[in-house]
Amino acid sequence: MTHRQRLEIGFTHHRAGRLGEAEAIYRQVLAEQPNHPEALQLLAGVATLQKQYDTAIDLLKQAIAANPNAALFHANLGSLYLQAKQLDESIASLERAVQLDPKLVPAYYNLGNALSDKGEFDRAAAAFRAGISLNPNWPELHNSMGVALRNWGKHDEALAAFRQSVALQPDYPDGHWNLGITLLLLGDYSNGWPEYEWRRKIAEIVQPRNIAKPEWNGEPLDGKTILLHAEQGFGDTLQFIRYAPLVAKRNAKVIVECPLELANVLRGVEGIDRIITRGDSWPSYDLQSSIMSLPLKFGTTPDTIPSHPYLSPPPDRIAAWRDRLGNPDARRRIGLIWAGRPEHTNDRRRSMRFDQFVPLAEIKSTRFFSLQKGPASSQAANPPPGMDLSDCTPDLYDFVETASLIANLDLVICVDTSVAHLAGAIGKPVWLLLPHAPDWRWMLNRTDTPWYPTMRLFRQSTPGDWASVMANVTRAIVAQENELR
Repeated sequence: MTHRQRLEIGFTHHRAGRLGEAEAIYRQVLAEQPNHPEALQLLAGVATLQKQYDTAIDLLKQAIAANPNAALFHANLGSLYLQAKQLDESIASLERAVQLDPKLVPAYYNLGNALSDKGEFDRAAAAFRAGISLNPNWPELHNSMGVALRNWGKHDEALAAFRQSVALQPDYPDGHWNLGITLLLLGDYSNGWPEYEWRRKIAEIVQPRNIAKPEWNGEPLDGKTILLHAEQGFGDTLQFIRYAPLVAKRNAKVIVECPLELANVLRGVEGIDRIITRGDSWPSYDLQSSIMSLPLKFGTTPDTIPSHPYLSPPPDRIAAWRDRLGNPDARRRIGLIWAGRPEHTNDRRRSMRFDQFVPLAEIKSTRFFSLQKGPASSQAANPPPGMDLSDCTPDLYDFVETASLIANLDLVICVDTSVAHLAGAIGKPVWLLLPHAPDWRWMLNRTDTPWYPTMRLFRQSTPGDWASVMANVTRAIVAQENELR
């Protein structure tokens, strides 16, 4: 039996999911011909399915060394580098792939995604257009091009790309969801909320839930019990829990299921009768709704957002932090957060380094307090020279403690994280530092937001330009202090 025949048998096992049998055959071929390029490439495919990415990359490099002009090998290596977030390596491999085979559409798709992730949106759009010219009926190409165009600031073109993606595949959830968040970004809430509901079909965004009870769609509740369940991140729940009091006013008993980390702080929201945490047994209830679907069910527009403060930390915890901080003096107290969770898909653009807060150290009439949690919290150990910084994070073991500390501050300055929503929900002044392509909820071209009346937005004028943002923040602090004198 020839090597080719063996590989065909192995690939039959491979396609059927019998990876062990496939791997054994590929390795038999390699035992006889150690540099057999197809066997190395197929074995890399098995390693990829087993999530052994480093092994797969090494095998593909060997395959390329054996056959440097195989476009598919370069394309597969570029795809692996993209999964590993090694963007420069991914781009180089994928560019080589399309150079070798200008008709390799999947390589254009991955090249566009790698360039988009790197922030090179013009080149990303060009790669997607090249792929579309070869295969105009691939909805994923149009969707990914729309993402690059949106991040590039070309919103009308992005909308057209998303609409084309769902025209090609009407049940394509990613296309609908991206269409929805782009409409919401542009302030078109009436058309945006229905499209936003498609997020519930995307497992990477919302973990599918097996909920048997019927969904509430805004009808009168007449004394029934409704379960409101959280989804996505902490900030999303903190933002949309504002609708729980409105549900309660429909003559309903309201039960909220949320992550354990939020349970205590949500007890300060009016209208909630009971809170359970994820994993608890559900009590008896009549209807259910995702918390993030409530804006649609209340017909929310930018003018009808319930925007008054809706979260109250416990008075005893506020008093405890007041005692800890001591009597107020003439200096303002400002809390700082410079980074979000590294796992967030957009964290590379939304997060900063603490050393980028250097301009604030020039303001001597202010006491700063680190509210930063997670890996970036260690940066507080080396504040900018001259900054009066207290690191409170060791005692911020839940959102109640963070909210209670914030209640004793004059201002919170932070990047786009859950604490921005926490500060806004309790009605504390908060200055939000936004990347050039902001999350949909902050809309465009405005320094305020209808979601939080006490929030002020500071936006990058160009991608990655945090220096001008911090310069504007520093000038704003100085201007406020001059007004208070």
